[in-house]
Amino acid sequence: MPITAVDKMKINKYLKDNAIGDIYYQDMCDALGKKVKITDVEFLEYFTDLIVAEFSKDVKINSKQTTKIISVIEAFLGWIHEAGTEVSEELLDKIRSFSNLYEDYLERSQTEKDEELIIPYMNSLLETINSLYPNETNTDSLSKYVTIVAELKNEIKRLTRELEEAHKLNEINSKTIEEKHSRIQTLSNDLVNSNCEVSAQNRTITELEKTVKDLEDRAEKLETELLSSKMEVNELSPYKYQCETLTRAVESLSKQIEDETKAKKKLERLQTKETKIEALMYEYILTHDANLDEIVNYVKTHGSSTDLKQVADLLRRMKNKINIETTRFSMQPRYKITAPSIETNKRFEVDVPSNCKVYDIMLVADYHLEEFTPKVLHALDELHDYCAKTGINLILNIGDLFNGYDFTNFKYENAIANYRFIEKAIQEIPYQPNLYQAILSGNHERNILKYGINPVKMLADAREDIIDLGFTHSTIELVSPAGKIGEFGIHHPNTFDFQIDFEETGLDFGQLRDYIKRVYEEQGRDRLNTYIDIFGHTHKSQFNYRDSYCYIPSLMEGRSKRGACHLKVYINDKNEIDYMVFMPLSFNTSNKLARNNEIVYEKVLSR
Repeated sequence: MPITAVDKMKINKYLKDNAIGDIYYQDMCDALGKKVKITDVEFLEYFTDLIVAEFSKDVKINSKQTTKIISVIEAFLGWIHEAGTEVSEELLDKIRSFSNLYEDYLERSQTEKDEELIIPYMNSLLETINSLYPNETNTDSLSKYVTIVAELKNEIKRLTRELEEAHKLNEINSKTIEEKHSRIQTLSNDLVNSNCEVSAQNRTITELEKTVKDLEDRAEKLETELLSSKMEVNELSPYKYQCETLTRAVESLSKQIEDETKAKKKLERLQTKETKIEALMYEYILTHDANLDEIVNYVKTHGSSTDLKQVADLLRRMKNKINIETTRFSMQPRYKITAPSIETNKRFEVDVPSNCKVYDIMLVADYHLEEFTPKVLHALDELHDYCAKTGINLILNIGDLFNGYDFTNFKYENAIANYRFIEKAIQEIPYQPNLYQAILSGNHERNILKYGINPVKMLADAREDIIDLGFTHSTIELVSPAGKIGEFGIHHPNTFDFQIDFEETGLDFGQLRDYIKRVYEEQGRDRLNTYIDIFGHTHKSQFNYRDSYCYIPSLMEGRSKRGACHLKVYINDKNEIDYMVFMPLSFNTSNKLARNNEIVYEKVLSR
């Protein structure tokens, strides 16, 4: 059903009323005020035409509105691809042309690039469309060579034509001179034969002499032209050598392109085969402890040819990704994937500068990362910008940094999906000099252990600004050159630690006290030594002054508001914690991280 003018007005109003990241498909449908019969492809065509129209303007465009439409197009591409709906190449090419249209608009309107909104979102859109609907073209390297070859061939054709024309002109001039010489000779013979009639032919002789003179002048002129033509031919001779050289270069490049294409296809076939074998190996040793011969037999019985050497090489490669242990040794070692060992009750010392009276820490929790969308990257950038502006150099992340893929269905693809996403996180999580992030692993990281991967440890091993705080709970100690200032606890309980539906109702105070008591008994410590206990896991922002604990909301998906907490620790003259100020943060209407209020907390000794 085509989109009507009234539908367009309602859609435009909905886009204006909602910020980037808060636009949802069902909300858009509800805004139309009727049961929508418009297909997803019609929606996509409409929003695509809106962007094309915007970039066709000569005046300044609305960056925020344009960015919203770009983000909606990216979302619809995902929905359409997931549903398996066909999208025309014409429409996909129109979306791919956005960058060129935007560059043309910038040149017409003499406007600078919008690096904050339009460029990031447009790059994200192009990455998505290239990922979901890859363009069936050669690689950049191949395209580059093909373009060079085409240009060289055209240049060879042009030089060849000029050389042929010069040769033709030389032949024509030579033939003309020969004809004129022949004519002169004929006239001279006629003149000799006419000597007997000199008296009667004086007038004729004079005319003939004049004609001969004209012909001689013409012959001289033609000889000059012939000499000039020969000079031109000599000047073109180097081009002939250049043409031959370029022809050989073209042939060499064509052969190189052909060889590279064959090598690439061979490598792709080899990688595809190795990936299939690696998948079979993973599936087998995930639930069996097996030696190399047994692994080889399993791979062969499932349709892939291999040998002991290849299996051994792939096993060494897999050990760099996942935790594979040798279960026992007889004639051959036996291998099995196991969950890595973990640590709880770890302690982490924070060095506070000498004579420091206020120390700032950023508290965050529950990112649940599983993809780096523009919304996620914006939130991370906002967090780091806030830390830079306020002088914070330590972020305490209280668990569930990663979300993980499919914990119930053990497949090689799921293990590699987790591993590759952690590799991507190593690159995508923003890096800022003098800003460190200490991460406590939560229940979602514990689930990923089942695949033989410790995600936070893997991240910390690769990044010097990331610190692994272990699992479930950790003690943070503030120390200065004068000695220990104080300590507080951070916690990310597992689901089984509470027998209630904490995801909806929050934690029961009595059960929370029991949990805290159990933790401190396991550590063999008195809670009175701890200034406060800080919790992740609930995705809520909440403070309990009486029982000395608080919850930190999720930065990405809060059940009330997304956000974080800026903690200021005040230190007295005795080098002890005097009091703390908790400043909850959330995203305002401008999608910036901003303070809401301040909670002043001073330790109460009787608990």
